[in-house]
Amino acid sequence: MTVSVTYQCTPSEPANIEVYVAQARGTELVEGFGFLFSTCSSFTQTSQILVQSRSGSPYHPGLAVATASDFDGGAFTGPVEIRLVR
Repeated sequence: MTVSVTYQCTPSEPANIEVYVAQARGTELVEGFGFLFSTCSSFTQTSQILVQSRSGSPYHPGLAVATASDFDGGAFTGPVEIRLVR
């Protein structure tokens, strides 16, 4: 799946972002991580981050929980409830 992330940082900083998505499916928890390693500009940027399931089970349309953070520990958001669609 891809997750859209909007961020802003100064040009002297890297945009190193991690996204985590978890979805309950019966007794199974489907979870995975995605990463973005990029450069910053002074403007708000939006990137698509690929999040792959660690277990190999696919995500399905429906509710899930997501968090996003930078590797420097300066910013964190979530957990937020999201709706997955095809």
